[in-house]
Amino acid sequence: MSNNSIQPPIHAGNGPPGYCPRCQEMMSFDGFLQLVSEQGFEHLPRQECEVSAKGGCPLCSFFCDLGPLSGRFFFETENHSWRDGSQPLMLFLSRGIEDPFPMLTGKPGDLPTLAPDSPEARSYLVGKPKFDEAIVVYAPVFTTESDPASWFIMSRPPLGYADESKVFATARSWIEDCRCNHAETCPLNTNVALPSRLIDVGDNMIAPDVRLRVTEQGDTGEYTALSYCWGGPQPVTLTLGNLDSMRQIIPLKDLPRTLQDAVRLTRGIGQRYLWVDALCIIQDSDEDKQREIQRMDLIYKNAVITMSAAAASAVSQGFLNRQPEPLPTLKWQLDVPDVGTHTIFISTLLDMYWPDDPLDRRGWVLQESYLSPRLLILSKQEPIWHCLAARLMTPKGSYLEYAIFRKRFPIRWPSDLEKPGHLLWGELVQHFTQRLLTNKEDRLNALAGIAADLQRLWEDDYIYGLWKHCFVELLVWLTVPPASLSSGGRSSRAPTWSWASLNSPIFFHHSDQILATVKITSTMNGFPHVLLTCRTKNVEAVTEEGLKCEWDFAEYASSSFPGAILMLVGKFHHEYDNGIDAQGIIGIPAGQLTGRFHRIGSFVMSFLSEESWRASWEAIEPEQIILE
Repeated sequence: MSNNSIQPPIHAGNGPPGYCPRCQEMMSFDGFLQLVSEQGFEHLPRQECEVSAKGGCPLCSFFCDLGPLSGRFFFETENHSWRDGSQPLMLFLSRGIEDPFPMLTGKPGDLPTLAPDSPEARSYLVGKPKFDEAIVVYAPVFTTESDPASWFIMSRPPLGYADESKVFATARSWIEDCRCNHAETCPLNTNVALPSRLIDVGDNMIAPDVRLRVTEQGDTGEYTALSYCWGGPQPVTLTLGNLDSMRQIIPLKDLPRTLQDAVRLTRGIGQRYLWVDALCIIQDSDEDKQREIQRMDLIYKNAVITMSAAAASAVSQGFLNRQPEPLPTLKWQLDVPDVGTHTIFISTLLDMYWPDDPLDRRGWVLQESYLSPRLLILSKQEPIWHCLAARLMTPKGSYLEYAIFRKRFPIRWPSDLEKPGHLLWGELVQHFTQRLLTNKEDRLNALAGIAADLQRLWEDDYIYGLWKHCFVELLVWLTVPPASLSSGGRSSRAPTWSWASLNSPIFFHHSDQILATVKITSTMNGFPHVLLTCRTKNVEAVTEEGLKCEWDFAEYASSSFPGAILMLVGKFHHEYDNGIDAQGIIGIPAGQLTGRFHRIGSFVMSFLSEESWRASWEAIEPEQIILE
């Protein structure tokens, strides 16, 4: 019988129902001993695995579903020898990608022990072709703390939130670790200036009430902050009418569930004060709102932690005392002679876990996560820790591997930035403008905290969503897809040259050679004028085939704009074919005043070579344009 044919199982009939004979064999005790050996367990070639999958075997189906786009592929080659069917799949029980194959330390009792190199070691089912080094299966394997398998399977299920005491203890350990070991990257000031108002949660875990504390100039201390989705009108807010009564008492039972949970968590980690926008900003006072919005950067930067109620889409949902959503797994019951049944689970997620939390889609929340040195993310499955010094951390032993891109601004910028400011800001704006805002007019307000922080760090002027030191670089933006005039047109909150004048997702063209200069002048009334010195062309006179107009509004594509001009800002060189893109702004005359223009879009004009670019643009003398 060839090595590629299906072998009869060692313990036929002892495996779990619904699995093919080879997978049943793997899940037997004899199969387990092979999995943890240096030789591994020989499974099936690809074609036979596909036949088994079509017959209903869930594990074979999982193996076959893994593909090049899956996060479970690490050392993938395009045509490795398992995919083309020439070799069987060899499976191993492993403790991680750094050491993908078993290390045995002996056999206490009847079972081998996988040797973890740290308390954070995780267990995996790893698969590779028999004579090939391309790892094609890499699935987390876990068991519960109380199961007999827990002494050789290192990974555990997500912590969840059913036992809030474990959540509190985990959060305290993360804070203490950051306090003791990250002093340089995550300074934890114990005597920071306190915000204007805080919620005093007291020091009793079961106290039924909290109260509002109005601070005075010079008051210092520690506090936590809450980042959360309102999800509509709030049942309890601070107003001019109830400010005095809230200073006396706020019954905890009157607060929505997320705020109640934030109070409990603040108490559970040993903190006395909590900042919540709905209760610490006077909601019916525009003056107070504007004043507090300008302080957002310090409120979140100075908090001991920011609690991010990421999984709740509304303030009524809360985050404690709930079970995590079930994730796809296969149950493996390993019968060990003279010991009993060990229950092991194989994660069948085809990729890294992406929680897609509702909070990650909210515009206001972006600056709260960017500015907070320490984030306690109350995600769907379990708490996650993220500070300036540490990557995302999950509770000890959790099998979940997260694919979360949570970019953070460092607490201070180095003098030699790894990226130019326009690239950093462009990425942030692109991220922000793809999020949701209940009130579209908050497009600039929702970034005011980050802007205030960067004004100090960069020692620069922030001008309607752009920065003075890289103003020209940030002028060439586009909206994808284009906005629609039927949805309200351009907002009056910002000038036409600012991305903040639109409500659509924004992206930037980045030139590697800037060809324009700018001078910004203030006006007696209205927005500042931008005096742009650049080469221009009349749009109707352009004959080159490589022109692509990117209109701010979809309706503009079928419109005619007499007098519209292309304003050249920069060019980008393509390394792969020596081509060049001319990049800039499209403008139309602003009323009857000569030389004044409103932006209506951006453009890219592609050339095959430097010579063709020069023939089109170089002979044109720069002129001064006023953008409004």
